[in-house]
Amino acid sequence: MNNWAAGDQPIRQAATLVLLRDGTDGLETLLLQRNSRLDFAPGAWVFPGGRVEAADVAEANGKVEAAARYAVVRETREEAALVIDPEPLVYFAHWTTPVGAPKRYATWFFAAACHGDAPVTVDGSEIAAFDWLQPRRALEAFQQGHLPMMPPTFVTLQQLAQSRSAAQALDAFAHRKPEVFEPKIVVCDKDVCFLYGGDSGYDAGDIDAPEPHHRFWMGQQSRYIRS
Repeated sequence: MNNWAAGDQPIRQAATLVLLRDGTDGLETLLLQRNSRLDFAPGAWVFPGGRVEAADVAEANGKVEAAARYAVVRETREEAALVIDPEPLVYFAHWTTPVGAPKRYATWFFAAACHGDAPVTVDGSEIAAFDWLQPRRALEAFQQGHLPMMPPTFVTLQQLAQSRSAAQALDAFAHRKPEVFEPKIVVCDKDVCFLYGGDSGYDAGDIDAPEPHHRFWMGQQSRYIRS
């Protein structure tokens, strides 16, 4: 067992938008598949989003959260051809890529409702495909090896799976303090453990520490644990 932290990279600001709608069988969220030729997360299924650019910062007059809102609206338009109002977006989480990753991002996570009949058109370059999926079905597809995704996507989908409608999910996000995730990675045998704040083993990087636990195991049977 060893900590995986080989070097470090500069942290770039980014933003992600979790779009929600009420489908015929319940809550659905929009997932996009990244092009398999990309350097970062090739082929992964993600929520719309991307880097905060200088133009976003200028439009926001230097305000960091506002710049993230403008960035995620722009990225959603570029990746999925959806026009979203930045003001009503619900800021509910902030994720920073772990030390040692090839690229590091400090990503603002927002959520918003989307009209059920809003047409989605992917750019065909960075994004190869899209689908509206129920959170539980997306998680099942991931476990079966059909829908590769990164830990923040998995954790967010598991949180969404607790809600039955877009309104209920947005209300749950809006009535809690935005959660901050700064993972620490521990590699053990064939699995990788991402430790989050609140886990008793977080500071020392100790996966054998007793509860409380707040961690994500990625491996043959990936799982998010919060006890």
